[in-house]
Amino acid sequence: MLSRRRFTVIALVSVCTTGMLAAGSAPAAAQRVLDDYAAHHPVPIHYDKVVDTRGGKFVGFTTPAINDRGTVAFLGYPAGNGAGAGIYTTTNGRHFKTIVTSNHPKLSSFGPPSLNNWGLVAFRATHHWDGSSNSGVYAGYGPHALAAIATTEGDAPYINFGTYVSVNDGGQVAFHAHQRIGGTVSTGVFLGKLWGRTRAVATTLTHPEFASLSEAPHVNNAGIVVFRGVRTPAEGSTQALLAGRLGGNGAAQIEVLFDNSQPTLLGGFGDAPYLTNGGTLAFGGAIKGRPAGLGVFTSPGDGTFATHATTFVEPFGVLRDPVANVHGLVVFPVIRTADAGGGTAVYATAPGVKRPFPVVESGQRLFGGVVEGVEFFRGLNDRNQVVFQYRLKNGVQGIAVARVGTPRFRN
Repeated sequence: MLSRRRFTVIALVSVCTTGMLAAGSAPAAAQRVLDDYAAHHPVPIHYDKVVDTRGGKFVGFTTPAINDRGTVAFLGYPAGNGAGAGIYTTTNGRHFKTIVTSNHPKLSSFGPPSLNNWGLVAFRATHHWDGSSNSGVYAGYGPHALAAIATTEGDAPYINFGTYVSVNDGGQVAFHAHQRIGGTVSTGVFLGKLWGRTRAVATTLTHPEFASLSEAPHVNNAGIVVFRGVRTPAEGSTQALLAGRLGGNGAAQIEVLFDNSQPTLLGGFGDAPYLTNGGTLAFGGAIKGRPAGLGVFTSPGDGTFATHATTFVEPFGVLRDPVANVHGLVVFPVIRTADAGGGTAVYATAPGVKRPFPVVESGQRLFGGVVEGVEFFRGLNDRNQVVFQYRLKNGVQGIAVARVGTPRFRN
């Protein structure tokens, strides 16, 4: 039996895009149906369990991903002594496809996966110890169909890689790395592809005004990569949200989307901005002024932005980086204030409704237990399915999909 909850939610205007971020728009009919429904009904949340530790197959999980076909990819820890870890996919929660495990002859541990609509999974991996601490960014469809996008081996300039990677439907993989060139260490955001050349979108060598660049860049299906840059102390340690893409000659084109060195309400930005395939930018940030606080925002890329939630209006102590879809649904993890019961939660905003609403939260009943904590990172698709990791007070851990007013999660 499916768990079911109903909430009354918030009003929000969806936006179109111009410039580099323009890449299409939400289907008008789908947008109208969602708007009409939200305007007249509470938003229903339906939950489907994908996998949990009661099945005896796994003892733990990390933050999962989901594509538009409803396939879920996750990093799981199999039961059994010395079982290590592995990355798996499933569409129905019963049959699991192994992408890679610690039994791989070369790879031993893994970062959270990113998944595209063709089933391609990308991830960061650490190599088995061979006298050096090598690592790499990999992508593939299974243990015998993996390819390196970039590694630290041999004469490669890379030193190490960021935890989070992003893969689009064209097979392009965006990632963060430290590299050493000519004795100089720099950080950068890179874009690679299966059996193709990896190129820099931006580095602190090519853009010396920046001291660091995002460790969690995101690439959409148009090949546009969004990321944060933090300027050097000489530049005032200010921040910017940037969009970059590679031209036909491999040269990168960079555009500044937001810049807190200019007069603005935005005092800083989260490290994990997200760009929908419709061209809407979703990002977290700090708000200047009184009261100061944190907020969740979206932008069409023209310098304007819409505010979806803030810590001085809602009962949130912390707001983390959001994700959005082409229908205007915006989803983000929070830590609630003590007055609101504390604990972690995943909240959302949607067109036509008036307040942020919980998708899942600490203290609610779920799958025969009470939620103790939840984790979420970029786990939203264009079918309004939200995938998250949960932990119950009875010790059970699992992964579930919340359907925000959508058909049942199924094969």
